[in-house]
Amino acid sequence: MPFILLILLFPLKDSHPFWLDLEELEIYDSMVGTLTRYKDATYIVSPGDNRIVKVDNQGAPLAHYAAAGQGPLELQRPGMIGVNEQGVFIVTRLNTVICMDHDLKPTGESWPMLPFRVNSGMALGPDRFLVTGRLAPEPAALIELYRQNDSWEILRAYAPLPATPEARTLFPEYDNDVLFFYQGFLKGYPYNADQDTYEIKTFLYGERDREELLLTIRGDVHDAVPKADMLMATEVVAWKGGYVVVLKHSHKRKFVQSMLDLYDAKGKFLKRKPFENEIRIFPIQGASEDLLVDVAEAKGYRLSEVLKP
Repeated sequence: MPFILLILLFPLKDSHPFWLDLEELEIYDSMVGTLTRYKDATYIVSPGDNRIVKVDNQGAPLAHYAAAGQGPLELQRPGMIGVNEQGVFIVTRLNTVICMDHDLKPTGESWPMLPFRVNSGMALGPDRFLVTGRLAPEPAALIELYRQNDSWEILRAYAPLPATPEARTLFPEYDNDVLFFYQGFLKGYPYNADQDTYEIKTFLYGERDREELLLTIRGDVHDAVPKADMLMATEVVAWKGGYVVVLKHSHKRKFVQSMLDLYDAKGKFLKRKPFENEIRIFPIQGASEDLLVDVAEAKGYRLSEVLKP
């Protein structure tokens, strides 16, 4: 099966116009980071590049901020915790918050240090954020925070899986109002070599006391790669017609191909699309679209364009 897939590789760059030229934006980290849509602009935070970029709806740069370091207004693997009418809010590796205006100019406003390690998030309203973080010894989860004067209040934590050693290997992802928990490492020699399926739990987040289980997505990986190779799930996102799971196939730690598993809204498997280059998918918070990145070409495509019938 793997050899057949290599013949049918999906030609991304020849079929679809790209939206973002990552090299032009000086974004070289394949993880890209957090993308947030606010009004007519998209804000991109690249942790590996210590860089924040604002682009318009055509992907043209409007503003940028790049100041690597450990000082008060310097970036050290930054993450986005939200954009709202108050401004743009960036979290650093030191758990400090940098407040900026919508043109990425620091305002000098001082916010309290975050109470735990935060990777990224989104603004739910003034001084209210939903972030990905970890309240030890629990596994990583989504946590709702409220800033009140010089302190942070934890309003709710979404951790639908128990704090077991197995749960610690699961990654939470948030795509607008859908929460995913899934295991990244799926299959590989000598561990998990005979694993047949993967499982992704899909929850609906909203204004309620607890998250609501939507469905469980199950995918077959029995014949996806040879036993001596490795297979990982790197991302999962919701899209207009259902869900997309990104799989990465490698041999002796060298990339072989990427695959997209497509599901309908009820979690029914539709098809598997192979890609010659390594691809990543990142949800754009505040928008009904996602960004598919061709790592080798350093180009970003709208997922809706790539998945057109």
